[in-house]
Amino acid sequence: MANELTGDYDVVTAFSLGAVNRILAAMHRGKRLPHAMSLSVDVAILDGIVIGVEERRGGATSDPLRVKQAVHAAGKTGPLPAELIRTVDPVVNPPAKSAAAAVGNSLTTVHVGVAQLQLGPPIMRIAPNRTDRAEIRTPARIHYRPDNQTKPLPAFMRGDLVTSFGVKQVASPTGPNITVDVTGSSGSVHFDPLFASETLDIDQQKFINKALTFSLQRSFHPSSSPLPAGLRQMHFKAFPAKDAVAVMMTVTTANQPSPNSVPTVVLDGQDQFALAVNGSSITKPFADAVNGAVSHLPQRTDTKVVIDYLFGTHTFHIFTTVRVRTATVQLLATGAPTGQILLTVPVGVRFGWKDKPFFIPDPVNFNFTIAQAFTLTLDGRKVGLQPLGDLVIDIPDFVPDREADPAREQARTLFDKAWASQQDAIQKEVNKALSADGLQSFLTSMMNPKPSQSPPPGGPVPERIEPQLRYTRFAIRPAGIILHGTLTVPPWPAPHVEYDKDLWAPADKPEYRALNSWIPGGTIQHFAWKYSSSLIVTDRDRFVTVNASALSTGINRVCLGFTGSRITAAGPVVFETVNVPSVCTWTGGPYAGWAGQVAVRDADRPHVMVHQPGQTPDQPLEVLGHISPWAQDGTKGGTANFVVHFPDDRSVREFDLLPRALERSGRADTVTAMLCVPTPEQLSRVRAVEGMLYADDAAGWEKHLGIRERPATVVLDPNGKEVWRHHGDIASEQLAQALRKHLAPDGRLFPQFVQTPFRIGSPSPNFVFDSADAAAGKLTLRSLKGRPAALVFLRELSAPSLETLQNLRKTAAARLEESGSAIVVIVDGEHCEFVHKLAADSDAGRVVTVADPDRRIAKAYGVSLWPTVVFLDPSGLVQDIRLGLVSTEELAPVVASQPDETDEPEKEY
Repeated sequence: MANELTGDYDVVTAFSLGAVNRILAAMHRGKRLPHAMSLSVDVAILDGIVIGVEERRGGATSDPLRVKQAVHAAGKTGPLPAELIRTVDPVVNPPAKSAAAAVGNSLTTVHVGVAQLQLGPPIMRIAPNRTDRAEIRTPARIHYRPDNQTKPLPAFMRGDLVTSFGVKQVASPTGPNITVDVTGSSGSVHFDPLFASETLDIDQQKFINKALTFSLQRSFHPSSSPLPAGLRQMHFKAFPAKDAVAVMMTVTTANQPSPNSVPTVVLDGQDQFALAVNGSSITKPFADAVNGAVSHLPQRTDTKVVIDYLFGTHTFHIFTTVRVRTATVQLLATGAPTGQILLTVPVGVRFGWKDKPFFIPDPVNFNFTIAQAFTLTLDGRKVGLQPLGDLVIDIPDFVPDREADPAREQARTLFDKAWASQQDAIQKEVNKALSADGLQSFLTSMMNPKPSQSPPPGGPVPERIEPQLRYTRFAIRPAGIILHGTLTVPPWPAPHVEYDKDLWAPADKPEYRALNSWIPGGTIQHFAWKYSSSLIVTDRDRFVTVNASALSTGINRVCLGFTGSRITAAGPVVFETVNVPSVCTWTGGPYAGWAGQVAVRDADRPHVMVHQPGQTPDQPLEVLGHISPWAQDGTKGGTANFVVHFPDDRSVREFDLLPRALERSGRADTVTAMLCVPTPEQLSRVRAVEGMLYADDAAGWEKHLGIRERPATVVLDPNGKEVWRHHGDIASEQLAQALRKHLAPDGRLFPQFVQTPFRIGSPSPNFVFDSADAAAGKLTLRSLKGRPAALVFLRELSAPSLETLQNLRKTAAARLEESGSAIVVIVDGEHCEFVHKLAADSDAGRVVTVADPDRRIAKAYGVSLWPTVVFLDPSGLVQDIRLGLVSTEELAPVVASQPDETDEPEKEY
């Protein structure tokens, strides 16, 4: 007969949908479920291929060309390109001919292109009338780019990927496995659109569903975990009325249990899971242990009785036989508020005698019981057994005290010996039956399956996620024991903000893409893009900007922040709002061509300033760093006209002279950069004008352009050749006429992000440097492995570089001594005199100075702005990157290696 709590099973565990979704969110956080995908799609009418591509350093590649490279490599026998991993192997056989040929060269009937998907964590839902399957809805944003002459789709879509999942037990050579998969032909995959940038017709919807089917059913490997040791069967069942999913397990019999034998689950209120255990799983081993302990105890005693007479004494014997019958264990709902476990030991006492005088009354045989009630104790996911109240020895009233008292003492001694000998074994059996250890181990294995192949060298290693189960209360019923509890996962890490230029957009009209931005365990709801004009544009439907604000010809910033939601990691299962402050990235302004007659090193070419954005005209320029405005030698195209103005003390306050003249010139057919070069004494009086570039390297610019007196104005064409020069005061209209005549029409503005090519967690390039100890010779960065390090790229004439180094030395002094870490100063392209001076001023053993005159190290790290600070963890992996002046307040949390998730000002990267 089926148990009313567990049916045909020994154990039934129920999880609330909230707990299941918390598990799915944790798998998303641990990257067991993707947060971004780049897919090459090639789907004809009857067959197709879907290949996913990611970069070796982790994350979906945002470059569509790399996706195509991977697809090309997939058709060869050789290895994939070193920087690519084809993470999803196509299981389908591609057609013998091209997709176009397969349909009679009608290219418009073929969908070929690249799709990029940004995914949130899945959410499980249960259909009202289905107990064998569950619906998984994964929020997705899609950006699709078709190949030329192939059938189009909306470029942008947002909605849910809806997959009907099943869980089943399957046989394998290594034993039974629990497999989560799209279960064959009965599974369904479709896209439920909430937004499309163009009308999505029925045929396009069918194609999308078909592509998803190929991807999920034929390309993705199912998640499979071995059945926990000791289990014979494990079945799964949904309970729509309870918003719960049950895991039903049997361990003691080889029968074929039916999920239909479990009509409901015991899940109440704020329960995140509940474990119901068949009563026999507790009572039988408990009773067996007690019976084994008392079966060998002495059963017969011989009592010698001596009677004194008037004329002498008489001796006789009474033989007492104690028979301990089979002990029983019952689960009772009465007694304590939570019920109790009652152990009852029946005892029979029988008497015999020899030489007893007739006048001595015969001892009376009697039966009695020993009873002890127990309750449970909870400690996390472990369960203990604890006596409840005193031992009860129930001897009938008719038994004389002379017989009852010894029997009572003997019974107490008997029970104490039995409990003392078997207590540990009984406790172990109870905990084995009721502990959540096995369940937690199974969940852990499901959430952290072994990868089908080892991660590549330098590739990301998935984070291991350990769920934690904890019992909060219990109830003992005649049918079994119910334990209620909570499920928590590790605290969520900070959201990740990452964006780059959309390579599908024209170079002169940049758009920006946040494919790999994500909230671990959460979903982004709104993006907030901020441009140098302080304009904020929000978008909930796309992770790519549309009609991004045009950037000025100065040094610009693009910032991204977002809001989202995430399920709580602990406590009540609710969705909380996640606000992610803006992270900003500098974009270089227009680049100038170099037309110098004498070869000059990059490091010796004059630079321009990066100043604090958003400054009002009444504020002096706050210099944050320096950047080179020069295009690489040999670069063709992508450079601009440059108007370089050298003010005198009177004209230095005429901030808008250059932009007014450019506007009056009417030359909207070209791009022109405007650069103001004040003297060091004038610098404090210069005020920011949007779109202007400023330089504090007056000597370098004067030398390059041969300026001997101020004011002066020079116009350079996009090749860097001087086309016009004027010395002395100049009126706005006069300058406008000159610009109208001399500006070249082929000036270009191709803003590029000023950033290194590394993500957090990327390995750092190795390099060689001289040891402070001359006898030690050459060292490498790898020789510092095991010690955190800060790499500071700086230049002599960049005051923010030297200030950042000083701030780092002050902030890090104590902590760096404790951790044994070092500051490595890379002097970017400078001459030996400055390197030697800096090395002499450095703290021996803690600050290492490295000369990089040819910029080999700087180029390997992609440094184009000074200062740049790259923080490395003890393994040599990039921990953080900061560009421009970094204050002591900003350095503190990085040096401490403690993530800060509180609200903070915008960061520069």
